[in-house]
Amino acid sequence: MWRKFVALALLLVALSALAASPSAAQSGAVWNGQYYNNAYLLGQPAFTRQESAVAFNWGQSSPGDGVGVDGFSVRWGTDVFLPAGTYRFWALADDNIRITVNFGFQPLIDTFANPAVGQIVSADITLPAGTHHIQVDYREQTGDAYAYVTWANLATNPSGPNFPIIGQPQVVGPWTAQYFNNPGLFGTPVLVRTESSPSNNWGAGSPGAGVPADNFSARWVANLNLAAGTYRITTRADDGVRVFVNGVLLINQWSLATGQTYTADITLGAGTHNVVVEYFEAFGDAYIEFSLAPVGAPPPPTPLPPVGGGGPWLGYYFNNTDLSGAPAAIVSVAAPGGNWGAGSPLPSIQPDNFSVRWVTTQNYPAGVYRVTAKADDGVRVFVNGALVINAWGSATGQTYTADVTLTAGSHTITVEFLELTGLASLEFSFGPASAATPVPPSGAASGTATVTAFRLNVRSGPSATADILTKINRNEVYPIVGCNTERTWWQINVNGTVGWVSARYVQTADAVCNAPSTGVQPAPTGYTVVASFNVNVRSGPATRFRQLTTMRAGESAAVVGRNADATWWQVNYNGIVGWVIGVYGVIQGTPDLNRIPVTA
Repeated sequence: MWRKFVALALLLVALSALAASPSAAQSGAVWNGQYYNNAYLLGQPAFTRQESAVAFNWGQSSPGDGVGVDGFSVRWGTDVFLPAGTYRFWALADDNIRITVNFGFQPLIDTFANPAVGQIVSADITLPAGTHHIQVDYREQTGDAYAYVTWANLATNPSGPNFPIIGQPQVVGPWTAQYFNNPGLFGTPVLVRTESSPSNNWGAGSPGAGVPADNFSARWVANLNLAAGTYRITTRADDGVRVFVNGVLLINQWSLATGQTYTADITLGAGTHNVVVEYFEAFGDAYIEFSLAPVGAPPPPTPLPPVGGGGPWLGYYFNNTDLSGAPAAIVSVAAPGGNWGAGSPLPSIQPDNFSVRWVTTQNYPAGVYRVTAKADDGVRVFVNGALVINAWGSATGQTYTADVTLTAGSHTITVEFLELTGLASLEFSFGPASAATPVPPSGAASGTATVTAFRLNVRSGPSATADILTKINRNEVYPIVGCNTERTWWQINVNGTVGWVSARYVQTADAVCNAPSTGVQPAPTGYTVVASFNVNVRSGPATRFRQLTTMRAGESAAVVGRNADATWWQVNYNGIVGWVIGVYGVIQGTPDLNRIPVTA
């Protein structure tokens, strides 16, 4: 008999526990809601009612009789039985929400003090088994009104709250972007728009109207419908970045930075997940790169978007020969290439068996363009995703060319480089095909130069500090097309690349050269031009004039004059006075043409 009594007692206890224990979140909870027609929970409530959950979206309507559509507040309270464990509480609200457990002095979540409109916020608390009182305070000020609260025992491995998507425009892309005219996300955003991704590259510019070029911040919010799995978040920013998933802070690098890469992995269940990316810019260049992808997925090239249609090249450097995995370094450069000899391009890159990918997106006028690459070892070039040069393997300085026809507008160029062993170098140029082969000078210079050095640098100007355009080898012979006044440097044509070599390392034959005048150089005007990519400096304001040298992409020169219609600029480039076409040598700022004399 006593065994039956004990069994019955145990059954009653078990049934009682089951009746009082929600399996997850607030299932089975009964909330007592008090609704106030003010934003401060003051006085007598306008009405009270019982709710089965704190999950409301009133939009721009009133929650009930006697309460306005704006400036109201609500207090919900419930008592629930919870097994012992650590619990995660989530909340999503517009405008403010506060969660207090067991009448604690310190709220568990409080966005009254730290507004987080439209963001999922979370906090963890460890509770003993028993009945616990949960209080939720809510305040609506103006605009849309909604409030959602839930929780879960972390021992059940919750994947997130799966709150509904609230008030997020989906016109262009899934991310709602908010921009603030301060670096701390304070106050009301000065610009709100929908963007396809948080990834942006503003360079030294502003994200948009009302946002300064420095000392600003931004927040992107999206609710993404994802399949179950483990995901990797990767960010790169100048300056600070934070990433939250379902209210959990996964990446927290809120400090000055210059392009560092950060990653975090998270396992998610199938369904909708709230992702928040926050960013601040202090000064200098401003950019952020963000990706979220399943772990193990092949990493596609993820170049930064261009800066206003004409940004620098972004180089991804890998300590392997197949551009695989995460790059060891990501660096902005003026142009692809370099002559690293037996060394490496960066301290973090090994001297052999490395690879690099450079990417840029720029605006180009319509026309035929020539791609030229010379590599030791391998090189590939893509234009708008189409492979135009494919020499991926061991090599010792071979030159490759290809011509492509472009329409006017924005085009993406990708250059990939492979170094196996030994010396490492890459020379790359991209420019109008008509300008790729210079017009031979009309009797200004003639003759040949034979290389006497084992390997000789061909430079962009008559100086040992000028950029190296290419390298030539002993006993190779090239035509002479120019010289400096002292004839200490000869200008030669190397298979279409015009550059300068020191007279000490060549033997000339039948050399005739009328050196350019070195009279008084024109005075600078205060303006400069910057080469958008490699651009020829010519002896006159037309392509028929002789090429004096080449300005490399990203280099600048002082403006000293112009032609009558300001389509060509006369410049002083490292002591060489010549002309660059305005399409490719872009003058900085808005010039006052009255300050720039017509010199041709």
